[in-house]
Amino acid sequence: MKVSPVRTYVTTPDASPGLVIAGFDPSIASAGLCLVERAPGGGYRKVHHEVIRTSAADPPAKRVSVLVDVLSVALRAYHPSCIVIEDQRGVQAGKHRDGEFNVDNSKTVGAAYAAMACARFFRIPVVEVSPKTAKIAVLGKGSGSASKKQIQAVVERLLGERLPQDASDAATMAIHGFHLHRTERR
Repeated sequence: MKVSPVRTYVTTPDASPGLVIAGFDPSIASAGLCLVERAPGGGYRKVHHEVIRTSAADPPAKRVSVLVDVLSVALRAYHPSCIVIEDQRGVQAGKHRDGEFNVDNSKTVGAAYAAMACARFFRIPVVEVSPKTAKIAVLGKGSGSASKKQIQAVVERLLGERLPQDASDAATMAIHGFHLHRTERR
């Protein structure tokens, strides 16, 4: 199998227009993916997003295969300079989401690792970021416990488009990736 080359970017004091960063909100049931580009003039532009849904009736191997297949297509098509993945260390264990008790923490961690392996295959650097850190970076100080709806509203304002909740969480990761890119080079 031929691997496409990794895109090379020339950087300026701020993240270059045209720089693409992927964000991934891992879940075995409904994962978010969003690729964001730095727009000329300093804003952000959504390049691609999707919510990757798998069926609970399918065995875990098939569900992970679906995630990897969809990620592979997007990473091959857009060649992001990195992928920022929501860190899963203890984040969702036992917490309620949409009124249900979450017992799938290990599967969510597996989805994150599958994404990391997929990115590694395409030689794309991976950055893990806690949800709280990304929220503060994108929404501002004191917003580490912002609700999903608040995040969705800010992402809509930044990208000019309302995204599904999981894709919006992934967009937060990608936008935070631009902050990391800028900080890393100083």
